[in-house]
Amino acid sequence: MKLSECSPEVREKIKSHSWNRIVGSREASYAWGFVLDFENPELVDIEGYHVLLPMPKERFSRQTIRRCIRSVDGKTLVLSFQDLSFGDDSEPLFLAICDKLPGEEVFLTTTLYECSFDDICF
Repeated sequence: MKLSECSPEVREKIKSHSWNRIVGSREASYAWGFVLDFENPELVDIEGYHVLLPMPKERFSRQTIRRCIRSVDGKTLVLSFQDLSFGDDSEPLFLAICDKLPGEEVFLTTTLYECSFDDICF
């Protein structure tokens, strides 16, 4: 499934949500409407789930999924992935919490935690 295949109603549902980004000790909240209008995201298939991450589709192509854990009720995914832009030991590492959009087959990121090797060690 592609984002462009989603109905206008689904896109409006997505735009009505926000997501939190945590980098180190800084946290900020962002509107999905901004991401859809300016970031060029795309739904990605992760272990059979349609997931929308707040990053351009070009950037996601450089990520590798390490883990995808589904909640018992099937409404939440926890993803662990790594940016491989500069090789296998590159940074950053990500943890994303994605909730299923009510009534849809799309998982929408609600929290994206970005950490570096230094954050893990210190």
